[in-house]
Amino acid sequence: DTPVHEDIDDSIRLKDYYISKPVKDCDLLINLPKLKTHGEATITGAIKNYWGVIPGGLKAKYHLVGRTPEKFGEALADNFSWIVKNKPNRLIVYDCVKVMEGPMGPVSGSMKQWDIVLVGTDELALDVVALEIGKYKGLKNVPHLKNAYERGLGIGDLRDIEILGLSLEEAKKLTPKFKVPGRFMTRFASFITRSIVYKVTKKIPILKKKACIQCGNCFEVCPANAINFITEEYPEFLRRECISCLCCMEMCPQEAIKPKLRGVGGLLHSY
Repeated sequence: DTPVHEDIDDSIRLKDYYISKPVKDCDLLINLPKLKTHGEATITGAIKNYWGVIPGGLKAKYHLVGRTPEKFGEALADNFSWIVKNKPNRLIVYDCVKVMEGPMGPVSGSMKQWDIVLVGTDELALDVVALEIGKYKGLKNVPHLKNAYERGLGIGDLRDIEILGLSLEEAKKLTPKFKVPGRFMTRFASFITRSIVYKVTKKIPILKKKACIQCGNCFEVCPANAINFITEEYPEFLRRECISCLCCMEMCPQEAIKPKLRGVGGLLHSY
């Protein structure tokens, strides 16, 4: 997992970029994504799964450059841009046998049975098709898909995507609607960052003490140093420093951290 410094020619957010050395050196990159909803990225799938090529705590640190869904989408597209331009030999096996939906994804959302596996070499096309099967418009609603499409990093128009095997219409008939949390308020808020709406609608982590095992994972992963932790005590969340990336929630092995809207209390915070 040794970090290797790389440049991204068309980078918008990731100016000081590192990837894992095995990814840099590999001849074939195999991606095994699973479709889930995601608090900051809207969904995690083929493109978002490449966030894993960033070594260790750096991936959490990079959340600092993407404090809104749109900015985080640009960071995800930056990372994906390096993959597309440097790793031409890629295979994606997309697990949609069971998908995770609802506001608690990608950790503890609701699981739905789809019984579908997608295989291909174009991540954007696969993400768009997976979401279309769930009756959800990916290019319209998912910032990193829209950004990747605008940069020409894959095929995003359904009319240009060749589908073999089960037809798209047949697949849509066999699967329930994919329920993605509404992002209207957070999308609107991204245009008026630091405004009242933004502060009220952002999510903060809440600890369920009965489930917490005091392992310190949340403390280790927090990119903003917004968690105080002493061994064998419960973590303390520093609201003013919190950037609402919810990395702590994703890394908690006990699902002891849940997201909550800041609400009116958010007006008291500087961010």
